[in-house]
Amino acid sequence: MTDEHTVPPESKLLKEVQSLSGIPVPELAEATGLSKATIHSAIQGVRYKTGGSIPAPPSDKTLVKLARALSITPQQLREASPNRARAIHELSEEPALEKSLPSDEESQAAAAAHLRLARRVLAAFTDQELREEIARREAERNEREASASS
Repeated sequence: MTDEHTVPPESKLLKEVQSLSGIPVPELAEATGLSKATIHSAIQGVRYKTGGSIPAPPSDKTLVKLARALSITPQQLREASPNRARAIHELSEEPALEKSLPSDEESQAAAAAHLRLARRVLAAFTDQELREEIARREAERNEREASASS
């Protein structure tokens, strides 16, 4: 395995955010259209060649897709790896309309990934805890509306 110091900084960022998000690689693959192998390589920052591994930062295209899926901001990417100007720029821009319209397959995969993530989050709470949170939010909204109309 590569020395921690040779792992590209953008890969370290991807790994940290992916770990904190709890989104498994198969779900990232569905959401981004990237292969699991490509995602693993991007997150680990290495490619395996005969005789061992070598540092390998992800391509700009891969980096941007993963950053968007993981909600990494351009500023976070700039702080981690300021030399990735092209990827930072692409991440900063809204995708062109024709590029931003996903295919039906991509939309279904993204929706399935979001549904699985929502189920995992909701599974962490009891029905009673969810009801209490909804009631609390409704009370807050009512208070804001009452103070706004005063």
